[in-house]
Amino acid sequence: MTHDCIIPYRVQQHPSTGKILGTLTLVDAKQPGLRTQAVRGSLYLTLRQGTSVLLGVVGLLFMTRIVGPEGYGIYAAAFGIFKYLTLLADGGVKMYLLRAKSDTPIEVFHQAFYWLLMVSLAGAAVATVLFGGLRCSRATTPCSRGRCWCYA
Repeated sequence: MTHDCIIPYRVQQHPSTGKILGTLTLVDAKQPGLRTQAVRGSLYLTLRQGTSVLLGVVGLLFMTRIVGPEGYGIYAAAFGIFKYLTLLADGGVKMYLLRAKSDTPIEVFHQAFYWLLMVSLAGAAVATVLFGGLRCSRATTPCSRGRCWCYA
């Protein structure tokens, strides 16, 4: 006897006696199991992270080739300082919001928004005052392979 279609089902049994308790429960055969979903999700995240790293390395090679090793060193130092200052300016607000309970009043989120907005605007204003006046010209800046860069 051959079957054209197999319908997956789950039998409900009593935990201690093993007796069948009622009718059969159909299992949706189209929905993947938890293990399948976990494997697919892990594979997707791994591929996404790998692609991100690969694109970062390619971008790094292009950037180093364009600005040269000295220019990239200045960029890396400035970016490190920038990331440190943004971490300090954040003050843990984002982490607090992530851990906030679902019944947190909306005013807390408004305060966090305005705090981050004001800190960002203040940082942009300070950066503009400190570095906004720099002008580059071929006569005053060192040139590398025909490209000129400003150095503070």
